[in-house]
Amino acid sequence: MERYIPIIIFLSGILFGIFLTYFLFKKEKLTLKKVFKNILIELLIGGIFLIYAFSLDFNKINININYIAYLVFGLIYISTLLVIAVTDKQKKIINKAALFVGIIASMIYSIYISITVGFAYRYVIYLFILLLLLLIDTLLLKEKLKSNYLISILMLCIYILIFTSAYVFILTCLLTVAAIAFVFAIKGIANIIRRKKRKDILFKNTPILLFLSISNIVVMIYTNFLYHIM
Repeated sequence: MERYIPIIIFLSGILFGIFLTYFLFKKEKLTLKKVFKNILIELLIGGIFLIYAFSLDFNKINININYIAYLVFGLIYISTLLVIAVTDKQKKIINKAALFVGIIASMIYSIYISITVGFAYRYVIYLFILLLLLLIDTLLLKEKLKSNYLISILMLCIYILIFTSAYVFILTCLLTVAAIAFVFAIKGIANIIRRKKRKDILFKNTPILLFLSISNIVVMIYTNFLYHIM
């Protein structure tokens, strides 16, 4: 049974990738180039799912309910981050539907952890703050017909803290800052070469949710490898 787990996880990633690419490009006319691009995205997501599973080192541990729970909730968490990242890249807003699914999954995961490991007040506090921010953002949306991007960033930060840890969150923030600085530098050099003004690299145009989401996935997988393998 264990030998089929990587195949199942990889195929699950591809299926999620198909859903995500459909969500991305359902209004666009398909061309051969776009089909090829979609296939690459689907394979990449399948690869991310598989790498995450390997980071848990399932070859060296017994497959039990704790492992299955962490694997399933982890994949849901990564899927939520990917949807948030894609939506931020396209519309520069947080995908509340994905976040809501993530919140429900986080609540279930928190209950499971409380039963198996012990009650942790931080889950209750984080969930309360996240729901409060979600309510504030909804009220602002009704009043100004636009979501507050700063609140969206805070919601994602709390969501990351719920599923991971303060250590992973700090590393995520550091990697996010480094990644944004790197992109700014590359764009700045390119603009200097092309003698263009640097209007396109202003803070307000930066998809911070995308950088946070991808950075967190990278850091989570990296710390998993350190804990389970090294």
